[in-house]
Amino acid sequence: MKKLIPIIVLLFVVSGFAQDKPTLVDEFTWVSNDSLMAHVDYFWTELLKTDKNGYVLLSGSAVEKRINQRRIEGCNYWRRHPRNTLKYIFEDDSTLKVQFWSVPKLSDDPRFKERPLDYRLNDLDKPLELSTSMATDEYCPRVFDLEWYANFMNANPKFTGKVVIDVGTNRVFIDRVIKYRKELRQRGIAANRIRYFRHHFIHERDEQWWLIPSKKR
Repeated sequence: MKKLIPIIVLLFVVSGFAQDKPTLVDEFTWVSNDSLMAHVDYFWTELLKTDKNGYVLLSGSAVEKRINQRRIEGCNYWRRHPRNTLKYIFEDDSTLKVQFWSVPKLSDDPRFKERPLDYRLNDLDKPLELSTSMATDEYCPRVFDLEWYANFMNANPKFTGKVVIDVGTNRVFIDRVIKYRKELRQRGIAANRIRYFRHHFIHERDEQWWLIPSKKR
């Protein structure tokens, strides 16, 4: 019996390590914002049962990966889940997919080796609005800020920008343009790369922020 005890202990330890592996919690493609909220809520429910890290693996085009990341961050913002806690990894697969993984903190699985996220949009071939002026979804807002916009402009030096602003008076419009130019210049964006327009929207938010890729020859 004494000889069996070390073997039993060894089997128990090995079994414990075998169970302590990365776990795929959820997988889906493109979903509406309210459906995305349900996926994110479920992920957090599972994560909070363990002491593991949450990883989000994103595949698809460069635009799809970046927008999906921002949408998930919007869900966390909306639900007041811990922000800046989930870890995002962009995969090379061009097929649109989102995976939620629960990963042990000491995991050495190469799939979850963190690397700097890339803001380059080499596959963008038409103007892209980063703001959500015409969005109708109520959940998971794609929170827009100048830092996020500047990251794309800095990573894509051949891009130009377009900002459309709906304000009451020309004075207010000019003041806002001066303010934005100053803030963007502090983030390394030259004023001549972005054009500003005053325009009245109907049933939309009062600003649109666009990325304009260079025309391919």
